[in-house]
Amino acid sequence: MRIAILNYNNNSKKWEFNGTPFHSFIDGLKELSNKFDVLGWCYFPEDKPILKASIIKNKTNELPELVSFGSQLFLENSEYLEAQNPYFNSFSTGEKGQYDTWRVRSNAGYISSIIIKEFLTTKFPSSYKVCLGVLGYYTFRAGGLVSVSYNKSLTSNKIEGLTNNEYIEVISFTRKKHWIFYFLINLFLFDKKIVIPIKYLFKNNYILIEHRPSLWSKVSKFSVDVSSKSVDVVIPTLGRADFVFQTLLDLNDQDIKINKVILVEQKLPNQKETLLRKTLDYNWKFNLDHVLLEELGLCNARNVGFGKSKADYIVMLDDDIRIDNQPNILENLIVKLETSKAQIISFASNNIKGNTFSEMSYFVSGCSFLIRNNNILPFNLDIEGMGCDDQEYNNNVHDNHQRVIYTNLEYINHLRAPMGGWRFDAKEFLPWYDGGIVPLPGPVTLHRFLKYATENQLKGYKFFVFFKYYKFKIWKYSLFNKRWNKSLLWANKIIEGKVKLDIKSGVLKN
Repeated sequence: MRIAILNYNNNSKKWEFNGTPFHSFIDGLKELSNKFDVLGWCYFPEDKPILKASIIKNKTNELPELVSFGSQLFLENSEYLEAQNPYFNSFSTGEKGQYDTWRVRSNAGYISSIIIKEFLTTKFPSSYKVCLGVLGYYTFRAGGLVSVSYNKSLTSNKIEGLTNNEYIEVISFTRKKHWIFYFLINLFLFDKKIVIPIKYLFKNNYILIEHRPSLWSKVSKFSVDVSSKSVDVVIPTLGRADFVFQTLLDLNDQDIKINKVILVEQKLPNQKETLLRKTLDYNWKFNLDHVLLEELGLCNARNVGFGKSKADYIVMLDDDIRIDNQPNILENLIVKLETSKAQIISFASNNIKGNTFSEMSYFVSGCSFLIRNNNILPFNLDIEGMGCDDQEYNNNVHDNHQRVIYTNLEYINHLRAPMGGWRFDAKEFLPWYDGGIVPLPGPVTLHRFLKYATENQLKGYKFFVFFKYYKFKIWKYSLFNKRWNKSLLWANKIIEGKVKLDIKSGVLKN
């Protein structure tokens, strides 16, 4: 493993490698990426031995990863824009180990040259701190791993956080132009600060960083003894017998041995017995564990499936998916999970109608993820039938410092079956639609922000929602505030466990 570590020369104010200075931090990384496997950097020279030892210990030269160390998450001083986009979120605030976030620490770090090579022609800011923030975001967007290390051996030297103007420069590289105006107005409203970034008011450096499958091309060749691992598949189902059968036919063609498929069937209203007799009587290569639940609820069904597995890994799928021409999809997912030491790998869902991949670099989707069968977090039963269960689960796993990675090299076709499943007319049975005023945003969404966002993030989110729906109609603020307060009321009731729904009333009969 070839390692190069950049040092910051406090006298020349330049980043150097073996005495050779570079015009900027990113120029140094780009130039060295063709000669070395791992590129490190130290702002304080006394941290160099500790950093080098960490690089050697972790052996991540082939893994597309950025790991940073230091005294603080130096972007913490500005949070108004971050609650709306999980890439910008700071869910994890404790020190339980490494966790995935685009946020980075400022004292030291290292990155695989695989990532830098993907950005050789990409424009970056010249300032170290701004560049590091942008590099973390670009890496995460491209599908790499961005982690924070809580190594206590490093010096306690601190680097100042970003100024407002520096943070605006980060925004200009990572968000579209109108987000700068959102941030400026938030600063004025909540911090009573007026900032006029002339340089970025009419010029924006934003580019769309797309997921790069090439980052993981070498990882799939790593040697992992998949044959020693056991895999179960959990499929909650409701009224989709024919679709479930097709899904299992695809699983039957997998090269890796599946221990068992756990079918958690929920009864439709007036359903007397299972609808899956054809599936249950078929001669599958794997064991079939069928559960017939009297009560409805997707969150509950998924949790029941989790509880019935003792395998090393669990694959969570919907009951209307197809796996086309990918007999080694499960094997490839396990290799990536083992190599990255992640807890969850989320894979792409390809909607046949639109034929487009859904980008889920930060998102755990209940229809397409593989998880280690240890420290599994349950789906939240408090929002059963209210929607947003995947979003809630996503926030929860990040808040609990569980590493989530994403791939679109492996994918499923999600048929989105037009029958069975979950078909609710929310306005008919959700209690907050009574009384004339419709809450905004939905209480389930707001309850998630109350649980996981910071106070500043919540302020920024409220401001964002107003502009999204009312633009510059300031005279509408009184109405909006009533809608927000109604949502807030019900969001708190959800958190307190005071909202219980009759889910059966929301399910259409076949």
